[in-house]
Amino acid sequence: MIKDKRYLDFEHTAVLVCFIIVCCITFAPLFKIGFTCSDDVKFYLAYLKGHLAEDARIYAQGQGRFSYILTAPLYSYAYIFDNFFLSKFMALGCLLFSYCSFAYLVNKLTASKTFSYFILLILIAVTPVTINLHLPFIAYPCYFTLSFCIFLWGVIYTVKYF
Repeated sequence: MIKDKRYLDFEHTAVLVCFIIVCCITFAPLFKIGFTCSDDVKFYLAYLKGHLAEDARIYAQGQGRFSYILTAPLYSYAYIFDNFFLSKFMALGCLLFSYCSFAYLVNKLTASKTFSYFILLILIAVTPVTINLHLPFIAYPCYFTLSFCIFLWGVIYTVKYF
């Protein structure tokens, strides 16, 4: 049975609209949360004052976090703008990027687009809607999500080339 192209376009648009509605319902409470820990404030101030390289060097020398020199620009990604809502959008973008990366990995492993969309929907649906200040992706907006993305893309490239 051949479906009409207009029907397929409508179906695709309807699924996209439903996906956007689910995202809005799920992630709306995250915009009510300000800074939750002192490290969050410290990263924000270090980026605004332009002391990001110095801060990374201090962590690398004082605490032995040599990898922080390379990853400090990634962790301060959410604080590029001096606007609360824009920084929250950046943090939300990192979270959605990690979810989409995981769904893409599932798609590569199972070769099922439908199953990967289902996994993406489940990941978004089980994201806590309450304001839990102890959750890693709330307390440290890009710290854990971008690290997870780097790991996922390493696995994706391993699957792709081996």
